[in-house]
Order: sequence, then C-alpha cells, then structure tokens
Amino acid sequence: MTATLPLSAGQEAMWFLNRLAPDSAAYNVVMALRVRGPLDLAELGRALDAVVDRHPILRACFADVAGTPRMFPGAAPAVRLEVREAEGAGEARLRELVAEAGSAPFDMARDGVFRLVVIRTGPETAVLVCAAHHLVTDAVAQGVVLRELLEAYRASGCGESPQWPAEPVPFEEFVSGERELLASARAAEFEEYWRGVCAGAPYVLELPADRPRPARADYTGASHEVTVPPQVWEKVRSGAAEAGTTPFSLLLAGFQALLHRYTGEGDFLIGMPTTTRLSRRSRAAVGCFVNTVVVRAGVGGTTTLPELAVEAQRQVRAGMGRVSYPFSHLTRALGVPRDPSRSPLVQVTFTMVSAGRSEPLMELIAEGEEAGRELELAGLRLAAFDVPQQEGQFDLAVELLQTSRSVKAVFRYRADLYDAATVERLAEHYLRLVEAGVDEPGTPVRRLSLVNRSERDRILSFGLGAMS
Repeated sequence: MTATLPLSAGQEAMWFLNRLAPDSAAYNVVMALRVRGPLDLAELGRALDAVVDRHPILRACFADVAGTPRMFPGAAPAVRLEVREAEGAGEARLRELVAEAGSAPFDMARDGVFRLVVIRTGPETAVLVCAAHHLVTDAVAQGVVLRELLEAYRASGCGESPQWPAEPVPFEEFVSGERELLASARAAEFEEYWRGVCAGAPYVLELPADRPRPARADYTGASHEVTVPPQVWEKVRSGAAEAGTTPFSLLLAGFQALLHRYTGEGDFLIGMPTTTRLSRRSRAAVGCFVNTVVVRAGVGGTTTLPELAVEAQRQVRAGMGRVSYPFSHLTRALGVPRDPSRSPLVQVTFTMVSAGRSEPLMELIAEGEEAGRELELAGLRLAAFDVPQQEGQFDLAVELLQTSRSVKAVFRYRADLYDAATVERLAEHYLRLVEAGVDEPGTPVRRLSLVNRSERDRILSFGLGAMS
C-alpha cells in the first residue's frame, strides 16, 4: 500500500470509534433483497467487478500512519462475490445467516470494508446481502451500489452496456472540499453559529433507563419498528399545513415533546443526521456523505406542538445552510468532555429518509417485507428482506422511512440501557402524543395525553381494583 488519502472529519470519528470496539457491527450499513428466479452467479460476479471498478472506494483499506488514519484506495483484495449454500434452511435460520453476513466485522486494514454475499436456499431462491462499513457508505450510497449492480447484471445478460448515471464524484473530492472549508473564514462563521445554538444547553440528556449506565458503551443494540397509521399520517400532513411547517418538522417537534415528557427537561439538544450531498453530481457517488446537525428544544409550560414545530423548522433550515461544518469539530470547539459511557453532545437522534416512486428499488427496501411487494428485473423477482442494523450508536436513534405508500418509524436503542418493552411503550407514546398534539393544537404539550382511551381505562381499573 503506497498512495494514501486523508479521511473526512466524519470518517476520522468513525475510525476512532472502530478502534474502541473493533468487533462491533454498529457502523455496518446493510441492504438485503430476497431473489426469486434463475440467478446467474457468473454474470452477477462480473457486474460486481464493474461496479467496484467504477467506485474504487469500495476496495479501500484504512490504517494508522504515524498516528493519523489514512485511506488506501484500491488496496483491498479484489471484491469477490461470496456464495453461501443454505438449501432447505428454514426462515429462522435464513435470518440468522443474513444477520451474520451483514454484521460480521471488517478487517479494514487488510481485507477492506465492503462485501456482497448471496445466500442460496434453493435452485431459484436466494437472499442478496450488500454490506459495507459506514466509513465508505451511507444509505444513499448503498442504494447506488445495488441499483448499479442490478443494472450491470441486466445489461450483461442482454449484451449491452450499463445505463448508469454520469461519472460519479470521487469521495476524495468531497474530502478536499471539506478541508478547504475548514481552512476558510466560513468555518469560523459556521462554528460561531453552532456555538450559539449550543450556548448554555446541557450536553447530556438522560432518558430514564432500565439499568444503570455502564462505564463504557459496548455499541450493542436492538430495534423496534412501527408503522405510522394512515389516519395519523393524514393528521400530521394537515396539522403541518395549518402550522405552516413541513410534516417532518411537526414529527420532530412531537419527538421533542416526548423527550420533554419523559425527562422533565425543557432545554436540551438532539442530533439530526443528514446528508451532505449538496450537488447533483454527488447523488451517484459512493462514500459517507453524512453529518449530524444539532437541534435545540425549548419547551415551556405553555408551549404547544405547532409552536415547537415552527421553531424546529427554523432551526433545521438554518442548520442545513451550515451542514458542511463537521459535527466532530463542533464537539472539540465546545470542549465537550470525553465520556466513554455515552456519545458526545447528543445522545438521542431523529432523522427522516424518503424514497419515492422515482426510485423503485429504494422504495421497495424502505417499505420492507410487510408491504409484500416485488420488483421484476432481468428475469428476477426482487423483494425486501428486513435486516436490523446500525444499532447501539446512540442511547436512542429514531429514523423515519417515508415512501409514496407509507411512513415507518424505526427506534434503535442501546440494549445495555433499555428493555424492548420500554422502547415499544415509548414508540406508542410518541404516536399518541403526535396525534393528540394535532387534534388539540392549542393544548400545551405538557398536558397532552400519552395514552389512548382503552389504556387509560385499563390504568383506572387497576386503581379501582387496588382500592376495593
């Protein structure tokens, strides 16, 4: 390995986290598809070669050079299609195999940070697993890789050239731009803005936990997923329109209200992971184009959900104009103390990922198995295969997945802090609080009910039973 490249600020942060927990799968990004039909493994292998040639970052290695992490593009061994035979495996065993393929740690100094695995369960049934470390990918990039892989497979079978977008931006171009920004006067302006957002705010938000916080986070976690009922989603859309905000801003405000109700805090920070793909050219690029924007909540005794939504939208818009300033630089600028038991500055995050009809593959994956849909391509029938992932990065991380047909909320949490039942109840309270806040826009969030009528009656019946 000779030629090396610097890392982005976000990559450096993940590199150091990996050094703390090298066997953790918390930063593996995984997408999987159930495949039915005559899958030609030789053609798929050639398609993989073409995609990796197009995106050399998929063959990158990472290593410490004189105390500084560096990227060695193209230094990993050639990425080969891994085929694992599991004929006759039941559904439970298949899920175990897919989880293993996605969560296996990467030896990033030797073997690279990307793998493609086919788990064959029969002559014409398989699961395709695409896994990469967050150092070289994000949700958009994983979608790019899968789309281009399947397009190359289709084209090869037809004797055509793949119909890919224009040549993608190399990730090193983004890193170079980030370094130019940090060396410019704009960096000081951005830093001053973010200092103002955080000034006087507590750097710790302590959600009630089921167990004492361990001295060191181990980055193990779990997930709970809920579908936003269509009637609630319609209420959110109409309530946002009445408040003059986006549905996302209202849902973010509802989450802030929930945290206020759970913690009793009126002033706190949460993180909003968001894309840094700021140009059209970067949409087809592979790399980690993600930064965390800080949003501050201020909840008083009379604050309503629409008021929270208006302020949340103001902050999100202002923050997106300064999203290029790395979150890791902000934590250093603020002098946030290092605490191995929790993430710095923000311990809770909230974000939204949208996939519409213009991206049928991503919409298929985002809708998940519950939707029961299939997509036909090159003689294959593709369906979503849900894979829990990226768990344990934060105390609690909520990701909304919006498609043209549905909205889901995935609650990822640290399993060393919370029980599954606790997070399930929290998710129920979130949906109830959002609905109540829209139904009663003039009611302060501190007075909105967290339970529905049946749950309230059940609680009251317990009380009456105890008195009789």
